[in-house]
Amino acid sequence: MASSNTLVVAIDFGTTYSGYAYSFKSDTTNVKTVNKWSSKLDSQKTPTSVLLTPERKLHSFGYDAEEHYADLLEDDEAENWALFRRIKMVLYGKKELSEQTEIWDVTDTVNMPAMEIFSMAIKFLKDHAIETVKNPRNTGKEGKNLTESDIYFILTVPAIWDDSARLFMRKAAVRAGIPEAKLGLALESEAASIWCQNIPLVVSKGQNNDLSTIGAKYMVVDIGGGTADITVHEKQSDGKLRELCWASGGDWGGTKVDEEFLRMLEGLMGKAAVERFKRECMADLFDLLRQFEMVKRTTDPKLDGKLKIRLPESLRDISRNANRSAFMNSLLKSIKALQNEGLSVEKDKLRIDANKAREMFAYSVDGMCTKMRNKLSNPKAAGLRHILVVGGFSDSPVVREALKKNFSDVSLIFPPEPSLAVLKGAVLYGHKPQIIASRIAKFTYGLKHTDDFDESKHKKKYRTNINGKPMCKNLFQILVKKGETVINGQRVAIENHSPLDEHNFMTYEMYLCTKPHPMYVDEPECKKHGTVRTRLIPGDREVKAVLIIKDTDMFIELKHVKSEKSKIERFDFM
Repeated sequence: MASSNTLVVAIDFGTTYSGYAYSFKSDTTNVKTVNKWSSKLDSQKTPTSVLLTPERKLHSFGYDAEEHYADLLEDDEAENWALFRRIKMVLYGKKELSEQTEIWDVTDTVNMPAMEIFSMAIKFLKDHAIETVKNPRNTGKEGKNLTESDIYFILTVPAIWDDSARLFMRKAAVRAGIPEAKLGLALESEAASIWCQNIPLVVSKGQNNDLSTIGAKYMVVDIGGGTADITVHEKQSDGKLRELCWASGGDWGGTKVDEEFLRMLEGLMGKAAVERFKRECMADLFDLLRQFEMVKRTTDPKLDGKLKIRLPESLRDISRNANRSAFMNSLLKSIKALQNEGLSVEKDKLRIDANKAREMFAYSVDGMCTKMRNKLSNPKAAGLRHILVVGGFSDSPVVREALKKNFSDVSLIFPPEPSLAVLKGAVLYGHKPQIIASRIAKFTYGLKHTDDFDESKHKKKYRTNINGKPMCKNLFQILVKKGETVINGQRVAIENHSPLDEHNFMTYEMYLCTKPHPMYVDEPECKKHGTVRTRLIPGDREVKAVLIIKDTDMFIELKHVKSEKSKIERFDFM
């Protein structure tokens, strides 16, 4: 348990940016972050960018990775180097996820196992955090004698991810050198909710508000770089939080606006031209995207004029030598054709009409607002009066104005430093994971099972013979149904399940399904979650099995009937 540790370090491995925070057990709410990730600017997070050498070793991470790679390109020395950016979304909604799942670098020429890249990134953040907390200048006397065994790590994951993606992140963290017993996962929307239980909040209408009131019921909307997580919490009389509706959401984060911006550039320049710009002017591309990131966070939703973005020097150089460049001739021709559509270039500025700028936000804003309305229509959300909005993308005035317009009948709460709410809340969760009293199962969970064949209800294709007896294979033995309330620490007995093979191994194959009542594990809505395979004690083969659902994990506890020896096994999805 985290309560036995001196220090909790939370790592927020984000789509766009990553970082970490920490606090001591002696002062849990005094959560600290790192404010210097770059020599050029102060930032509490750094880009989720991983640079590998030609030998496929980690060279650098974050701002350093992007800047060094840009220098390599400028010096024409980037051959065989590989930069991976914004890699987190590869885990979102992926049907088949394994150690063999691959991702591509920014040039789409180098592919690597995602597990290796994720592990390298987590290891960098872990090592950076350890170096920080063991430095007395940062942590004083408490940090002076700190050892790694004193630290409990929390890794944040989107609440809308399925269990396979969570297991993937856990395995990547273990490979990064974090001991299994010293590692926990925090759901991002839950972490934000926990943090906002501990700070003064201001409702958008100007009223004071306190979500820590007993019985307070509120929606949590976490809008990050890649996804938006939406759930509903209620404060209990014992001080804990319970989930009223399972977390849902979509790929409505800030990177979708970036994609729309790049598509707009392709409309101006042509797709081939933008691809050339990405290849030859990577440093300028990074600067352009960082500049656009600031534009996203400052664009006035009521703007009537033009939004201005400075074009990179490389494009201006091409412009001055247009007669030598078919590329620029094509660009200028495209710009003239699109000037009447709200886009124009004047000197070193790209000018975007206000309405055209707002269109870039439409996919994200419309998607999250629709999902939020669906949540509010759920009977369990009846009486909800507050919506808590966090995440880096929630800083955008366009997003805030859209939420105010669509949800004027409830109080919208935008806490201070919304981009850090998940990170800081994850630290508090690490100190006290039992603060989440219960969750709503977003899937049906069960085991692959074989039972007596019943012609009245079983399909013939699943019939098999075992020891001369007709049996039905691939049955879904339901343990937890979608929509059920699951108490933190709940135990579910596994009855009539004897998956024993000829080598005295007991195997449990867990599946999840988006349907509440699946019959077979190979139905289209079902997906394998993981496997527990354990050797039995010779002469003591009868066991009692229990599924344990604790914090964000699932385990199987096996107890031998004869010797009463027991052990707990974690599912492995690989």
